[in-house]
Amino acid sequence: MNAATRTDSQTICLSFSYSSFIRRTDDYLRRKRDQSRLWRYLLPGQIFIPELWLWQPGNVAVGAAWGIFWAIAPVPMQSIFAILCAMWHRANIPVALGACWISFPGYQLIVWPAQWWLGHALLTPFGLESDFSLRMAKDTVQAILNKPISVACADIGAQLPTIATELLVGCLVSCSASAILVYAAVRTAFLIFHRRNAE
Repeated sequence: MNAATRTDSQTICLSFSYSSFIRRTDDYLRRKRDQSRLWRYLLPGQIFIPELWLWQPGNVAVGAAWGIFWAIAPVPMQSIFAILCAMWHRANIPVALGACWISFPGYQLIVWPAQWWLGHALLTPFGLESDFSLRMAKDTVQAILNKPISVACADIGAQLPTIATELLVGCLVSCSASAILVYAAVRTAFLIFHRRNAE
């Protein structure tokens, strides 16, 4: 079997496997939707639009981008937001949902401080930064152990709006940059795969 034949076989197997997965998922979700009013509310009819399940470069890339965007966003119910954005942009829902679940337990301890630091660095040239620092956070935690919370958090509480703004800016920039990089990576991967098929 030559390289071209092997590549074609791999493409057919991948397409068949994904199609089988989609059929099983569609059947399962439709059965759930028919069981009760709650499932009909949770699974609106728009979610079954075929375009939202296609394995096409554009659909997959946009779905992966939205999944990564919400995966590192400091918000609850990230999967719900990923699905809604996928429906909004006619992206691949399974890919968006899968990409959203790449975050590991405890990642917030790494990502959220990094996002705050990024926002702090971006706002500093404009004089909009806070005086908050990781050292201040450590001192606040230590003070809470020895003083009433209201007293220990007085200094940091006064800067809370600015700190929240820094986190928001850092979140928007990091999430958007990650989504753009993932989108470009997925489109490039599809392009390379199809070029190898054409050889």
